[in-house]
Amino acid sequence: MSNQARISSINALEAFRVELIQSLENARVALEDMTGEARRTRAWLDVERTRHWGARLRKLATQLHQAYAGSSRPTQLKAPPPEGLEPPTPESAP
Repeated sequence: MSNQARISSINALEAFRVELIQSLENARVALEDMTGEARRTRAWLDVERTRHWGARLRKLATQLHQAYAGSSRPTQLKAPPPEGLEPPTPESAP
C-alpha cells in the first residue's frame, strides 16, 4: 500500500478543502453552543437550585421545630433524639 495520495483533479481537492473548512467551522460553533449551555446549567445549579433547597430546608426545619414545640407530652415521641442532637430551630437552619 502506498503512502501517497492519488489526486486526479485539483478541483476535487479544492472542493474537499472547502467542505473540510466548513465542517470545522460548524463543529466549532456547535462546541461553543454546548459550552455556553453547560455554563448556564452550572449557574442554574449553583444559584437557583441552592436557593431553592435552602428555602426548602428552612421551611422543613421550621415545621419540625413547630412539631416539637406543639408536642405537649414528651412521652408521645417513640424515641428521644440521639444524644447531642437537639431539634433544630428556624434560626439555626442554613
